[in-house]
Amino acid sequence: MGHVIDVAINLFILVAGSLALRERHSRELYILWYIFSGFFLVFLAVEVRALHSGKDILDLFGQYDYIYLALTDFDDELLFASGLLYLGVGPQILAYVLAGLFGCASPPQFVRKIGSAAILSLVKFLIGAGGIGLGTSVGYAYFDGVGDFFRWGFPGALNYVGFGFLLAGFHYNPSGTLMRVLRPAALVRKAASQFLEKRGLVWPKRRRLDLSLVDQFARVSLPRWLTRCSRHEVFVSEAPESDK
Repeated sequence: MGHVIDVAINLFILVAGSLALRERHSRELYILWYIFSGFFLVFLAVEVRALHSGKDILDLFGQYDYIYLALTDFDDELLFASGLLYLGVGPQILAYVLAGLFGCASPPQFVRKIGSAAILSLVKFLIGAGGIGLGTSVGYAYFDGVGDFFRWGFPGALNYVGFGFLLAGFHYNPSGTLMRVLRPAALVRKAASQFLEKRGLVWPKRRRLDLSLVDQFARVSLPRWLTRCSRHEVFVSEAPESDK
C-alpha cells in the first residue's frame, strides 16, 4: 500500500509540473520528455540484454562503468551544481565586496544565468536518472513479474522524474506550479467545509460586506459630513442668547 501511495504522489507532482510548463514553455516540456524517453529506452534495452546474458548491468559497461555511475549518482550531480554556483557566483560577490571598499565595485553579472544553468543541470539529471531507473525496473518486471516492478526501484525512479518536472515548473513558472500543487488541498478543504456545514457541525459562512455601500459612503456621505464639520454645523450649536 505504501508503494501505491508513493507512486500516486509522484504522479501528481509530475503532472502538476508538466501542466505548469505547458502554459508558456511547451518547447522546454518537450525537451524534458525527450530526455526521459531517450534514457528510458536505451537502458531498458541494456537491462533486458543484461538479464538475457545473466549479467549485471555494470558488467555490460565493463571498463566504462563510470558512465553509468555518473548518470545515476545524485551526490555527484548535487556537488557539480553546487560547485557551479560556488565558482560562478562566489568570486563575483567577494570581488564586489572587496572592490567596494575602494569605491570601484561592479555588480555581479550573469548570476541569474549561472543559477539557471545549475538548476537545469539538476533537472536534467533527475529526469535522466529517473528514466534509467524506470527502464531497468520495467526490464526486471518483464522477467520477474510486477512484484519485482516495485522492488527494483520503480517508486524511487518515479520520484526522481516527478521532482525533476516539479523543479522545472518552479523554475520556469513558479506561480502556475504553486497554484497547481495547492489546488487539490483547496478542493479538499472546500468539500470538507460543505460536508460539515450541511450537517450543522460548523456555522455557515457570513456574507461579505457590500463594498458598494462603503464606496458610496466614501464618495458622497463622508465629504458632506466633513464639510459640515468645517462649517461648525455638527459639533457647534447656536450660541445661547445672553440675558438682557
